[in-house]
This record gives sequence, C-alpha cells and structure tokens, in this order.
Amino acid sequence: MPPFDTPYMDDVTLRSTGARLPGVESVPPVPLRSRHYGPLVAKRRWRTFGVWCAVLAASWLLLAVNLSIGWNAFALSVIFPGAGFLYAGGVAGAALAVVALLSIPACFVVWFASGNMTNVIATWFGGAGLAALYASHWGRAVEPVAYWTPFLAIAVVAGWAAIDRVNFLKGRKRAEGHNQAIAALAQPLLRDIPASAVEPELDPIQLQVARSLFEKALQPLNQWDGFALDVEQWQLKATRYQLYNAIARIGTIGYQHTPAFHGYAKEAMANLILKNLDKRIWQFWFWENLWGNWTPSADPIVKDNIMVTGWLANYLGMFETLFQDQRFDAPGALTWRWSDKTQFRYNHTGLVDALVHNYGRYDFSWYPCEPNLLYSMCNVQGFNALQFYDRLRGTNHWGNIHDRVEKSFEEEFMHPDGRVVCLLFNRVGLQAPMLSSVLGEGSTLPNMLAMWPDKAERLWHVMKRQFLHQRPDGAIEVRMLNLGWDRWDATALVGNIPVVERAQEIRTLFAILQAAVHMGDDKVIDLLSQKIDAEYGLGASTAIKFGSRKAGLYRFISEGMPEAWAKGPILAQADFPDVLVGRAVSDGQDLSLVLHPGAGPKRVAIGLGQLIPGRRYRIVGDDHSDIVADPLGRANLVLGLDGRKALHVVPAGA
Repeated sequence: MPPFDTPYMDDVTLRSTGARLPGVESVPPVPLRSRHYGPLVAKRRWRTFGVWCAVLAASWLLLAVNLSIGWNAFALSVIFPGAGFLYAGGVAGAALAVVALLSIPACFVVWFASGNMTNVIATWFGGAGLAALYASHWGRAVEPVAYWTPFLAIAVVAGWAAIDRVNFLKGRKRAEGHNQAIAALAQPLLRDIPASAVEPELDPIQLQVARSLFEKALQPLNQWDGFALDVEQWQLKATRYQLYNAIARIGTIGYQHTPAFHGYAKEAMANLILKNLDKRIWQFWFWENLWGNWTPSADPIVKDNIMVTGWLANYLGMFETLFQDQRFDAPGALTWRWSDKTQFRYNHTGLVDALVHNYGRYDFSWYPCEPNLLYSMCNVQGFNALQFYDRLRGTNHWGNIHDRVEKSFEEEFMHPDGRVVCLLFNRVGLQAPMLSSVLGEGSTLPNMLAMWPDKAERLWHVMKRQFLHQRPDGAIEVRMLNLGWDRWDATALVGNIPVVERAQEIRTLFAILQAAVHMGDDKVIDLLSQKIDAEYGLGASTAIKFGSRKAGLYRFISEGMPEAWAKGPILAQADFPDVLVGRAVSDGQDLSLVLHPGAGPKRVAIGLGQLIPGRRYRIVGDDHSDIVADPLGRANLVLGLDGRKALHVVPAGA
C-alpha cells in the first residue's frame, strides 16, 4: 500500500488579525548517521557495558574459586538470572529458574512505569541470593550449567549488539527512503503559517464536548465527578493527565473559538490548575523519588519530575496568555501540602526557575519525568513553557538553551530513521523503541512545531511513511505497534483485554489526528476523520479536532493574543450552564458573540468588559436599546435566550 508522500495545502480562508507569516522554506532531510547513537548515549552505553564486564568477571572468578555450591549458584544467577537454580538441579530448580528469568523483564516494565530502578537491582541480586539459599539446602550441582552459563551470557550480549547493528542499518536505509520522499515534495505543508484567526463557531457536537469539560472543571475543588481517581498514578491513566488534557482543551477552545470570553472559562482553567495541588494527584512522587533517586523528599518541583513541572508550567502560560491574569505568580500561589508541617510553596516563576535549573543540570539538556527516564513528550511541554514565559515576561530562558537542546535532539533523541526517541533511560543509555510509536510521536509533534517548525514537518512526513498507509479501497490504515503505547498498557493489572485495547486505540487515533490538524495535512485529516467516524460514531472526529488548527499551538505560544483580542471588548460574565458560548471575538472595537441556552429557554444576564468607559454601544441581534459603559468599562444586559443567538456589540455611530 502506498505511503502518504504528497502534501496538501491549507486553502481555508479565515478571518485573521494580520498577514500570513513565512514558515518552512524547505523540509530538512533526516541526518544520515555513521553510528547508531549520539556521543552522550554512546558514553552511557559503554559505561553500562563496562559495569557488566566487571560484574561478569567478578562472578566468573567467584565461580572459579568454587567456595561452595551456594556461592556457585549465587555467581551463576548474577551472570544470568535463573542459572543458579538450574545449577542446583531438580524439577523445582528448573521451575524457579523460569520464574527468576521472567522476573527481570517484569522489573524492567516496573522501571519504565514508575522509575523504580532499585527493583531491578534488588530482584537481580535478590534472586541470586535465593538461588544460593536453595542450592545450599536442596541442591545437587549440575556442572555443565556452571561451565556454559558465562558463555551463554556473552553470546546473549553479543547477539544483542549484532541485532542493534542490524537495526541501525535498517533505520539508515529507511532514512534514505524518507529523504527521497522529502526531496520530492512539491512544497512544505508549513510554507505559510496562517495568521491568528478565530475558527467558526462551535457546532452542536463541539458545544456538547465543551459543556462536559466545563461541568467537570467548574465543580468544587474537592469534588471529582467525571475524573478517575481510583487508577494508578504512574502512567497515562493518571489523574494528572486527565486534568492536563482538560486544561489544554479549554485553553485551545479559548484561543481558537472564544478569545473574547473570560467569565467561567477563566474560572474553569483556574480550578483545574488548582486541582493539581490535591495530595492524591502528586504523592506518587515521594515514592518515585525514594526508589529512583534514593532521596526521601516529596517536593514535586525542585528536582526532576518534568511531568508535573513542565506540563503545569505550560498550562500556566496558556492561562496567563488568554486572560492576562497573573494570579498564579503570587508568592505561594501554588502550594503542595504534604502535611501540616511540610509544604512546598511555588508560583509560575518558581516552576519556570525549576525548569531552567533542571535543564542546566543534565548534559542532555533534557531532564527526567520519573527518575532516570527522559520522555520526549514531557520535555517538549517544558520547552514550550519557557517560550510562553519568555514572551510574557521578556526573559530569554528558551534562547539560552535552544542550541544545546537542538543539538541534543538531533544527536541523542532521534532514531537513525528520523523518528523521535520517546523514552531514554538516562543512567544506562538504553532506549524503549516500542514507545516510539503513533501515540508517542503523535503526541510530541504539535509541541515540537512551536520549537522547530521545519523539524516538526520532517517528523510528520517520516511518521506518514512509517505509520499511515492507504488501502486499495482508498481508506486509511494506521499501523500501530502492539507492544508499545499504541495498544498495550503496562500498568493494566487485569491484562490488555479487548475493551482496554480499544480505549488505547482511540487515544492513539486522537494523537495522530491532532498531529495532522496541526500540520494542516488535509488529505490525512479527511481520511482519518472518515475512519474515526466509521469506527466510533458520526461526529467523533469533530469532537477530537475542534480547538485545534494548522500551526495553532505555534501561534498560541509564540504570538499569544493579538492586540485586538487582548484589548478589545470581552464577554466578562455569564452563568454556566445557562449560557453556552459558541464564539466570542473582538476586532479591537466591537464584540461578536454566538450564545446558546444550556438549561432551557430563559432570560439570562451577561456582563461585558474592556469597553471604552463612558462610551455608548449598540446591541445588534437583540431587542435592546443602547448601553453605556461605566467608568470601569463594564456593562450588563439581560436577554432572552431560547436558541442560538448571535449578538454584535458595536460602538454607537460606527
């Protein structure tokens, strides 16, 4: 089936606030490497190999001394997990050997899921200790096991190295194919990045999705209807990600559809931010910090943990951009309370300072989520947070680290075929290639676009060739990875049953469709929308796409609110759910609104703000006489709302 290589340009004309800005002049090719890994990853891998060689040599020497059957079993299990039980002999020994061997990949999964590197070391050497105990009491030495085990371990490591070399050559070959396709592009998708513009009003499906978000966000801080709290707090099901996704969606709705609406939209975002301070959301960090960094501190900000600091700082930038409200920069505005005596007091600036400090601590210039685990999708959130803050406060945090980050990305966080390394085990230089998947890279791409539009477009074309294929009937096929984030959940204790797999699948399709929208790839958008609507119900794709547009996040971060949006009249107050806002935009002088009833027909009160004090305004679209702004630029009006109502507030005489 042919890959998608041909770009389709965005020809939708939208009401904009300025000229279209220049974008990507040409898509850069994938760098063709002479070696699999960058210098920093290679250094760690050689260090890990050196430690393994030392442990192998010491264990082999212990085996050669032949102190006792117990010590021999210990040495053999250190060399190769489970070998000590085989050496001890018997059916029970063989069964225990299988258990010991399988425990190691299980511990690696726990390491990946929660940063618990300690459990790998404890299980490896603890298993060796149990083998020694078993052999001492019940063992009968099987000497061939002692002879062959060291050579088996060497053969496994050599085979791993050979497979790694083959994968590198295959990846480089794929990169050559990607580069040929990139060179043949008619023009980049992002040649012209659209100026800031307000999208059409929310349609009925989008309005209902927005309403559900506001219903969850506007409930009291101690109420959690609609959120799952009784889930593991380590991976993608964690409650913090439910909060993050809701904050991001409300923020992008505000930027793309209702930039002139504050009211309960601002309250909703603020509530969701504050819900992150609930101890149940972040207490996981104490354990991760303890077993991953061997540090008994619950402070979720000061060291590592970009999955809290980076994501939350990014959404604080969104909040301040939309509403020009710096409430979260007050001292102690964000206080994580561990106990009555132990509190961690931060604010927006404090989170950014922590980002800058942590990015400076690591030679990669990227820093961990869980201890030792560097996730790309989390780090790009932190980089975006610095860009938001620089624009809002006039700092240059992103500029100061940009070159180092870019170099590290090209050398250390890119596979030979041009795809993103989604997870790197920092201390040992290992990667988790199955996480470099549709979900992993699709989630990373929109945030990369704000950093490097050209590299984001390169990644998109590589992803299309890798993951998206067109069937003979014209429909699209998304090639998901079965043992990665796309379909498999490492924390699903009940197993990856079909209903769980289906939930993973829609999340993955969500990520790739969002990426297509941000890139403005109309052909892929249409085909993915058809697939999602056919499999999950008509309108499902519409619910996924709204709040996003081509390069919308890039504009949000780098440009923020155009002056006309920021300074013009706003809908400052409205009651939820009586008033649902389908569109709200100002051109700097007037205000255009589309309102819907959310609780049946009734008369509702709304408040306007940022009017010119003392000026008279006409209300077009309702039976109102003119209104006059008070000395603070505010005005209130009551109107009948029994269906869709379009209002236009214009200066009298205009």
